[in-house]
Amino acid sequence: MDLTSYVTIPISMNRIKLVAQENACYALQICIAEQRTPLTVFNEVLKSIPVIPMAAALERGKQYVDNQTICLEHDNISVSGGRHNQEGGAPGQQKKSETKADSYHLTFKLVCPISMTVMNEPVRGQQCQHFQCFDLFNFIETNSFPSGRRWKCPCCDSFVSLDSLELCGWFKEILNIHGSKVSADGIDSVKMFPNGQWELVSSSANTNKRKVDILPQQQMKRNKVALEVIEIDLD
Repeated sequence: MDLTSYVTIPISMNRIKLVAQENACYALQICIAEQRTPLTVFNEVLKSIPVIPMAAALERGKQYVDNQTICLEHDNISVSGGRHNQEGGAPGQQKKSETKADSYHLTFKLVCPISMTVMNEPVRGQQCQHFQCFDLFNFIETNSFPSGRRWKCPCCDSFVSLDSLELCGWFKEILNIHGSKVSADGIDSVKMFPNGQWELVSSSANTNKRKVDILPQQQMKRNKVALEVIEIDLD
């Protein structure tokens, strides 16, 4: 029970009276807590959070994709791997002909699953089994409100404390390079292949289908569909 709102004059003596109806042993614990803003907690966590370097995070991502996908056919796969393309271009990107089949990849969101906005500090729980990240500040701000789902991972629903978070260097570098292109209405995901190559993905083709407006005349015709009435004489 939070007694903060009942302590109106901290410098005076405050008495707590515990009344019980049963003849049993009870324990009372009093904790002095300090209320801090989400931004204050965010800045403190950001100073001490462990960071997974880009190379280590990439290897973990490659292993995760390889373990979570099944390849039915062996395609011509480039063995260059890593972040660099032999023919130049953006780090990690290459032509589709040099990668595995389009079906042999996993897609990760570059927008936070909590707020659906572009992530700034991509984190996940150290004990989480997934590779997908969420935004650190959004996670702290959401948990500043009392609810039954506090400190739950938005990806796997496991308990995640601030001390058990880690910052992913792979997501961080992609966001640093292409963060300005990411939006909820356009490019919001990235494909990763088992060889470590990746490419940005736009979901605008799917969202446009959901955003088609119905003209007023079409809506009116739809509402005024005539029904055929058939009378049956049972005599």
